[in-house]
Amino acid sequence: MSPEPATVLVVDDERDVADAYAAQLEEEFIVMTAYGGQQALDWIDASVDVVLLDRRMPDISGDEVLEKIHGRDLQARVAMVTAVDPDFDIID
Repeated sequence: MSPEPATVLVVDDERDVADAYAAQLEEEFIVMTAYGGQQALDWIDASVDVVLLDRRMPDISGDEVLEKIHGRDLQARVAMVTAVDPDFDIID
């Protein structure tokens, strides 16, 4: 019996971007898609293995979402993504 695929939570306020990530991932992973930071925080729990997290969202920034995920002591790995040129904000 093969192991259950990892659960990936895709978080991006731009629906087309989030849906594109989800479409690429859904063949190999269980994918949940949240269209904002608050929705992501409402959905994330210990069943989520990986979070693909937009850094800049209007409701709650990806940085704030990441901080709250760590505050809940969840073990999910987080990959931050952004469409902003990294030269402007590579180090906070």
